[in-house]
Amino acid sequence: MAQRSPMSTSLSRLLTLQAVRNLTSLKRDAKRLQKKS
Repeated sequence: MAQRSPMSTSLSRLLTLQAVRNLTSLKRDAKRLQKKS
């Protein structure tokens, strides 16, 4: 059950990295929008 292939682990790591990047960019955009208003 706990055993996973290296491919899936690297893929999930990539996905999490992308999610974090998206979240940070979203937060930045939100701050920018708040400053504009």
